[in-house]
Amino acid sequence: VHLLLYEKNNVNEAENICAGILITSKDTCFREIAEKIANLDIESGVLACKKVNATIEQDNCYYNIAQTARQRNITRALEICDMRKEDILDCRELIEKYCEIYTC
Repeated sequence: VHLLLYEKNNVNEAENICAGILITSKDTCFREIAEKIANLDIESGVLACKKVNATIEQDNCYYNIAQTARQRNITRALEICDMRKEDILDCRELIEKYCEIYTC
């Protein structure tokens, strides 16, 4: 799946592979795709997180994308933290500490 994203930049094909795998691994697969997409386009990564069904995996997806976004747009990173269902404050605190250290 990662090879499709890196070499061919084919998100649809990668998502089709995720859709066909076992339920227990499907959410992890979609989360990993979303995180890779976010490296290039934060908003597309956020949209891809919505395909993750398991709450914990989806929260991890938003958390990791927020960490990626903090270097580009601190306000958007905090908004992404707010999309989480749990541990919103932990996510926001980490973003804010980053700003204290690196002056956002």
